[in-house]
Amino acid sequence: MIAYSAKDYEMALRTIERSLLLNPNSAQGHTGSGWVNAHSSRPLVAIEHFHRAMRLSPIDPEKGIALSGIGMSYLMLERYEEALAWGERALHEMPNYGSSHRVVIMALVKLNRLDEAQAAARRLMKAFPTYTLTLQRQINPWLDEVFAERYVEALGISGVPE
Repeated sequence: MIAYSAKDYEMALRTIERSLLLNPNSAQGHTGSGWVNAHSSRPLVAIEHFHRAMRLSPIDPEKGIALSGIGMSYLMLERYEEALAWGERALHEMPNYGSSHRVVIMALVKLNRLDEAQAAARRLMKAFPTYTLTLQRQINPWLDEVFAERYVEALGISGVPE
């Protein structure tokens, strides 16, 4: 939450590192670390933590959160085919997790599969009817402003409303 809400990425990294030092086998801790590292523009480190979380808790009912994080990290790396595959796996695990929908949408837009991206955006809006680009800009958790703009732009191209 420190990285996501307060945008204090350095404090968030120190806090999650301390947490994992105290409990290195916490699947939730590694998932949290994955997201803190992703928000802090460290996608390769994030991917390692998400994979560790899934090794520690392979049948976790919230596994989709880590899968989505891997997909988001691949979006940051501009590896869109891989992002799409992870986003689809995340949606399969947790169909009502908004981040997974957005991973799939951005990957499809970047792969120029616009009809599929628009269909994915309709599914997102059906599940989250109050979600807008304005809201995404307000809650922007990304240290990397260029990525944040590409993210919002892709969502807009798919038909997510302003």
